[in-house]
Amino acid sequence: MTDTLLLALIEAGIRFVSIHPRSEKDIRAYLLKKLRRYHSEDESYIEQAFERLSELGYVDDKAYSQAFVASRNAHNQKGNILLRLELRAKGIAPHIIDEVLESMTTGDEGTSEYTRAMQLVEKKKNVFNLPILERKRKIFSYLSRRGFGSDTIRRVIDGDRENDYNT
Repeated sequence: MTDTLLLALIEAGIRFVSIHPRSEKDIRAYLLKKLRRYHSEDESYIEQAFERLSELGYVDDKAYSQAFVASRNAHNQKGNILLRLELRAKGIAPHIIDEVLESMTTGDEGTSEYTRAMQLVEKKKNVFNLPILERKRKIFSYLSRRGFGSDTIRRVIDGDRENDYNT
């Protein structure tokens, strides 16, 4: 029974990560759920299955984080603050988060937080066709909700002076 349970957990883990990359925290939670479904409480099986998945290369928080950030930026651009919070909630270590967010701005396809914020404002320029003070307030609140830092937002707003949406 023990070998079959361990094999079942490993197979379930492989199926789980084959859909898309998962964080260590997600994999452990999934294995625990599966273990309980098999009516067992011995959590040593989870560790053994997790170790085997790691040996096979299915557990990589850095690769997961890079895919997560790339996906977020491709579909729904967000600032570094919000990305950091989402990755922390997924159980990613702070040093990995810092490394991934840093590499995001220096890679081949990397864009700075400022560039991403400017792109978002540019997409919404018709919405921000308002008097200058109200436009600044709206841009600030919009970018804040998207997870951009106040320094980046101020740079965008200062750059906005050069762009007159009223023409």
